[in-house]
Amino acid sequence: MISALRILHLFGVILWMGGLLAVTTLLRIASGQSESDKGRGYALARRLLSAGANPGALVAIVLGVALLIAEPKFLYRGWFHAKFFLVLALLFIHGRLYLRARVLESDPSHPAATKQFAALHGAVSVILLAILFLVLVRPF
Repeated sequence: MISALRILHLFGVILWMGGLLAVTTLLRIASGQSESDKGRGYALARRLLSAGANPGALVAIVLGVALLIAEPKFLYRGWFHAKFFLVLALLFIHGRLYLRARVLESDPSHPAATKQFAALHGAVSVILLAILFLVLVRPF
């Protein structure tokens, strides 16, 4: 049972992180395009968030909570507290991307900095690597 929960949790994480990384890349590319192309790119980014990243986040979080209920000992581990904080940071980035994509889709002429999306892409990547380190190495 726990193995199945872990596998499905990992599937949700992969879907979520893949969606966030794809959306940040798409928004960065679209922000440098012509007005008509920007609108299509922003709409695609918003759909990708809704169809990929949002369900992935939901699956990852719900099954993560289910794993904690099944194995509450992790609540007392230092590495888990650090992982939980990083997941909250990912949720913040996800929400920011969602709101930004919604604004840009409704008004493609709204200013958007490509560097902002590149920075968010890098932040998601670094946070994901940190979470992998914490879960696999469990340093404390």
